[in-house]
Amino acid sequence: MGRKDRLYLKKAKAYNALAIGYLIGGEDELAKKAVGTMIVFSRLRARMAVNRCIAAEEAFDAAMRSSRLRDQEDDAAFEEDRSRMEQLRLEYQQAKNELANVGHELCRELRSWEMCGATLQELCNLCNRDYEQVVKKMNRRDIGIPFDLFVASLLLDYKAPLGDAALSMDVDAPLTHAILEFQVHALLEMPGLNERVGDEMVEKLAGFVGRDSEAEKE
Repeated sequence: MGRKDRLYLKKAKAYNALAIGYLIGGEDELAKKAVGTMIVFSRLRARMAVNRCIAAEEAFDAAMRSSRLRDQEDDAAFEEDRSRMEQLRLEYQQAKNELANVGHELCRELRSWEMCGATLQELCNLCNRDYEQVVKKMNRRDIGIPFDLFVASLLLDYKAPLGDAALSMDVDAPLTHAILEFQVHALLEMPGLNERVGDEMVEKLAGFVGRDSEAEKE
């Protein structure tokens, strides 16, 4: 964890303590504001984690291209490439784990924010989305679901056209990227969870899982 990550995490914890104090004192509106500030700090951490994922993936891909150009008959060079690739793979996985951890925190913070009285319109404002346009895109399954699942279902802060293309980490959508990464980890590490996740969401997550599996094979 970098210096800025630690700073943002420290500030988020301070606002968490404030929120608890406000709730105990019956100051629901102040508690909601404090939790909202926590989410802003976590979003900054998510954005940095996404950038680390991008950098780690680019380094891995560059090393892979370089390895393919080298003489594979050279045993020493082959072993050097293998060791380097393994190190880069681990760095990439670590970056993704960090993103998933921030995603987990965002899930809890968004649900706490909702419990403190935050509205769907406030969530849209947080994601810089037009509330009325979002409502038009909603279907029955989106009504009443927790904020974190709503963000993931509608890719709420992912404003680039999607079409048939896979989600791109280059698009500035820290909430979407972090929460989906956490859900991918949950699906992989918690057997049976996919039975409680809608087919549409599993389909969206499939691209993430497939991408990681291919990277590990290489």
